[in-house]
Amino acid sequence: METPPVIILTGHAGDGKSTIALDVLKKLRQIPIKSPLLSPPQEREVAFANSRQITIVKDMSELSSDHRYQIFKESLTDDSSAWLIVSNTGPLLGTFSRYYELAGASVAEQQAIESDLLEILNRPIVGNLSAERNGISRLNKPVIAVNLTKLDNVQIATKILQNIVAHPAWESCSSCKLTEKCNISINIASLTAASTVSLNRVRWIYRRLASYEQRMTLRQMSAHLAYCVTAGMSCTAIRRKMQVLTSDSEAYKHIAACSFSEIFFGSSGLITSSQENSIHAIQLLKKMRFGTQTSPQIERSIVEGRLS
Repeated sequence: METPPVIILTGHAGDGKSTIALDVLKKLRQIPIKSPLLSPPQEREVAFANSRQITIVKDMSELSSDHRYQIFKESLTDDSSAWLIVSNTGPLLGTFSRYYELAGASVAEQQAIESDLLEILNRPIVGNLSAERNGISRLNKPVIAVNLTKLDNVQIATKILQNIVAHPAWESCSSCKLTEKCNISINIASLTAASTVSLNRVRWIYRRLASYEQRMTLRQMSAHLAYCVTAGMSCTAIRRKMQVLTSDSEAYKHIAACSFSEIFFGSSGLITSSQENSIHAIQLLKKMRFGTQTSPQIERSIVEGRLS
């Protein structure tokens, strides 16, 4: 029987590492992806596939350095279980260094191992994972590391927007008395009517940011999109707002200021700066200076995916 591997998912906070681990756990336990677990995930979960045990560590970054070391050491010496370990990159590098230092590796050996790991973590995620491309050498069992910061997540973000707009919960808005004066309802209706154009434009703007080394995590893009749809307001807040506005012209002015296209770039004067300043994507977009002179060669390389 093959030696069970250790798979390590790393990246920045918000890249979706824990979500992937949770989805894997649900699949192994034959739980629908959209259904919750029967209980909150523990630090370590065990599941089985084809009679083989799989141990999932949901976030090694939350543990102490001693505990991280013990888990990593156990994963490398456990021949009865495959492992899926989630960790932010900093704690992962620290754990690797400590493991080899305590294992008696020389300084030169430690530097070589760290260099191998950093090289693997810097590789783009293309196609299926493999030991040849993503495997860490110099270990006594197969260890594959994947850095989710190297995943092109722009397409996933536009899918998130598509799912937000298509969510069945919006159907209840049709029975609300304020639906024609509700900025959320109007944004959803507008995005639905122009879904293809909207998705394409959002994708290209995020793509431009990523191409200029301004990559965002899925959490940051999701927060931005949700904010653009709602303007940070709930149904209750909108009802209260409509009670304060004394005329239809004031109501429509508020709706215009809270439109998706207006808020996307952070140009609304009616939204408080504290809300806007908390959205990382808006702060990046403000620095892009859209409409200024650009280089056709650079812009073409972005469209063709040649800008590295």
